[in-house]
Amino acid sequence: MDEFEAEDVAPQGTDATSPGTVRRQPLYVQIAATLAGQIAKGAHPVGSLLPTEAELQQQFHVSRYVVRQAIQHLRSMGLVTARKGVGTRVEARQAAARFLLTMHSVGDIRQYATGMRLEIQDVDETVLRGSKAALIGARPGRRFLRITGIRRRDRDNKPVSHAEIFIDDAFSAIKAEIPTVGTAIWEMIERHSGETLVEVEQQIDAVTLNGEYAQLLEVAEGTPALRVIRRYYVTGRRLVELSINLHPANRFSYNMRIKRDVGSATPAIRKPRSRSK
Repeated sequence: MDEFEAEDVAPQGTDATSPGTVRRQPLYVQIAATLAGQIAKGAHPVGSLLPTEAELQQQFHVSRYVVRQAIQHLRSMGLVTARKGVGTRVEARQAAARFLLTMHSVGDIRQYATGMRLEIQDVDETVLRGSKAALIGARPGRRFLRITGIRRRDRDNKPVSHAEIFIDDAFSAIKAEIPTVGTAIWEMIERHSGETLVEVEQQIDAVTLNGEYAQLLEVAEGTPALRVIRRYYVTGRRLVELSINLHPANRFSYNMRIKRDVGSATPAIRKPRSRSK
């Protein structure tokens, strides 16, 4: 019998990250981890079908919605595929090591911070409204943990960009780690919550820097800049983090490699060969 916590968060009055406290993960994450463990041990061989949604509901005593979220979580890990009318098929015993984005790969986002440090200016809680909510595509009135700072290059301390980062209030427990953050914030969210990043959406606009940002980035007011907005989604396409980065144009370039999908090329038309009589 598999048993799971009924709550998705630690009870009030406890610190979800403190030593000796069991950090509760969302139910679907717990179920996906159990199924992934069974797959790894061969209980569900590659090529076989997982139990039906109804069977999983009965096994784990959860709703169909939670079961579907768990299956989606397994799909994002590359362990299974799901087809309507067929079922959920096991594709691999171990989670896929790949993570492909439209831009190229999540490795590009990790490398964005390589050789730089984020100099924190402020950490506070905010409710998004008006133009800022519209800009980043968040529902007005939604609460976020907000971090602002300057990214500086390690080798010469030169300011490279201004960063404004918003983290869903549900993950505000990472606030204590922010001053000493040495990794990508979305990786901290994954580590603390058990969630899996499944998609990053990126938007790039051309803007000019006003006096405040120009001063912080040590350039002249009106300097052309690139504004890069990134939205980070976990299973169920739930927005957990977004960032607005302002880069003076002469300090940032974006390189993207685009390959044609295999099999999408139009086949060459071959003329039939005449047979010699």
